Amino acid sequence: MKLPLLSGRQVLGALERLDFFEVHRKGSHVKMKHPDFSNNSFSIP
Repeated sequence: MKLPLLSGRQVLGALERLDFFEVHRKGSHVKMKHPDFSNNSFSIP
């Protein structure tokens, strides 16, 4: 099965709909967190 190609904006929008929020942004890199998993964060280039 081939996955669809998504832009960074599409990924950010999907994550925000799942209650993730932006913690930090530097250039095109965004760090996101979820309120239920406060110890984990990840970066989207």
